[in-house]
Amino acid sequence: MRSSLAHVMAALLIVAGALALPACTQRADPAKELALQLRQGIRLLEQKQDEQFLDRFMAPEDYAKYFPNLDRKGRADQFRRVAADKLEKRLREAVEQKPTVSPDQQDATYPLQPEVKLRRIDGRWRILN
Repeated sequence: MRSSLAHVMAALLIVAGALALPACTQRADPAKELALQLRQGIRLLEQKQDEQFLDRFMAPEDYAKYFPNLDRKGRADQFRRVAADKLEKRLREAVEQKPTVSPDQQDATYPLQPEVKLRRIDGRWRILN
């Protein structure tokens, strides 16, 4: 009797685990995830941690496009001079809005003028514009 009860309990645990699995593997709400990440980006910009901000939010292939022939420190210095304050302001505006997220949850757009666009690259949201 104990043996069959143990088998029934084990089977119930397996079924319960299988039913819970899809909920565990789903991604978080993209709007909440984006808001959290944008707030982290704003903090980095406030603290003038531009190298970390660029590493975290810029798509790697954009380095050569926007910062040709510059090392990590040079990119951060140029970014601070040219774009950091403007981008911080735009991110503050964006975080107050609800983004439109693509069905595959890989792209997001904030309804600002001009729009703020992000793409999930290697599991991280990167700013496209």
